[in-house]
Formats: sequence, C-alpha cells, structure tokens
Amino acid sequence: MDSVTELLCHFGFSKNEARVYVALMQETSATGYQISKNTGISRAEVYRVLGNLADKGAVVWQQTEPALYMAVEPESYLDRLESQFNHNLQKVREELKEINRQTSNDTIVYIKGYDHILHKAKEMIASTRYELYIRCGATLAALLQDDLKKLSDRGVKVRILAYGDFSMEGIQVVTHPLRHDEVHRHRVSQLLLISDIRKMLVGQLEPESSGTVMGTYSESPEIIHIMREMMRSGFHLTILANESDVLSRFMGEHELFQEIYKDGSILRYE
Repeated sequence: MDSVTELLCHFGFSKNEARVYVALMQETSATGYQISKNTGISRAEVYRVLGNLADKGAVVWQQTEPALYMAVEPESYLDRLESQFNHNLQKVREELKEINRQTSNDTIVYIKGYDHILHKAKEMIASTRYELYIRCGATLAALLQDDLKKLSDRGVKVRILAYGDFSMEGIQVVTHPLRHDEVHRHRVSQLLLISDIRKMLVGQLEPESSGTVMGTYSESPEIIHIMREMMRSGFHLTILANESDVLSRFMGEHELFQEIYKDGSILRYE
C-alpha cells in the first residue's frame, strides 16, 4: 500500500491525495466522513483533497446527502495520465529545442552518479556511427556488452582495451598485460569512451559509491584528438606487450610503468 502511494506521488499526487485515492479504490463508494475515518486524515482536509482529485479526473461523486465519492477505474485514469504526460513531454521537447542555446564545443561538463554516467555511456554508444574506442575494466565491458554488440552488428568499428579477461565475437578486444594488484585496483573501474572523434566520456564507475562518482563529458575537438591518439598508442603498445614476453615483463615490473598506471593517470579520480 505504501509503495503505491509513493509511486502516485511521482505522478503529481500529493501524499494525502494518493492516500485518499487508494482508500477509495478499496470501496465501491464512500462519504467524506468514511474516508476520513479510514485514512486518519481530518474531514476538512479530506474534502479539500477530494476537490483536487476531482479536478485531476481521478474521482467522481454522486449528488446524494451526504455525497458519495468513487475512484475512477485505474486503467482508464492511468491511460489518460499517460496520454497527458506524453503530450506534455513532446511539447516541452519541442519548446526547449526552440530556445536551446548550443553550448560551445569546448565546453567540459561533469556528470555525477554511477547510473547517470552509465546511461551517458550507453547513449553515446547507441549514437556512434563510425568508430568507438573504449578502455575499461572487464566487469564494465560486460555491462555494456549488449549495447556494443548492437553497434558492431551495424558495422561500426569497435575497439576495446580491457583490464581483465573479456572477449566479444566480431569485436577487437585487447587485454592489458599489467596484472599488478595495485594497478588494477585503480584501473578496473575507470572508463574512457571516444565516439566518432566527436564525443568523449571519462569516468570512475564504482557501484559501491554510486552516488558520489564523477564523470567528465566533452565535445572539444582538441581534447578528443589528443585522447584518441593516446588510446591508439595504448592499443599498439598493449598488442606488442601481449606478443612479447620481454616487453610484457618490462611493463609489469618496471617501476616507472607501475607509477604511471597507478598514480600518474589523468583519468584517475579520488
């Protein structure tokens, strides 16, 4: 019951309006006095709420003495609510498009929250037309796997540099050779995504701190070209390291590489 009233509050109902509507759903009809008794809401407040619900089209009444109130059948009311919502959403979308001032391509914006960053990543993947570069941990790559497959099926070039074991049929996946625990602890939750050399998303996606994690989104051509070249170099170096035991061992053991990948990364967030 409480969950239903909470959900109704997301659709323009006040808490008392939701409680009264749900209470009426349990009765064929009821007077204001009965509703007050069943909900614990004062009679004066109940009559005010019933007036609001009538204005919303959620309640009808019979002109008896005293008046009898009835909830509109939910399927009918929710269909009407959905139609109004979609109409208003489309109207807002059109009007915002008219007044929207395009931000400069050099603008860098910040995105807060694990879910919001992940949603942005999926949105960018879906809109990619030519090529996608992505560097992330295997767990995150697995979360994006369905989105990446749809992109690959459209013939878009997808290249993934993964920290940890991950593979996808039809997609070039290169696994980074660094296995040092300290390095991987900083790297597996990082995301770098570059779409069509037009959009870039950088983030630190840690579900356990989902509300505080931060991401950076940019459409700056200068920044994106630099980061894309870094990504391409990373792919080439990783492929060489994976094919050469000497180079792989050097990257895994040399102090400079350890420090670069542990502390020197510009993609690391505290």
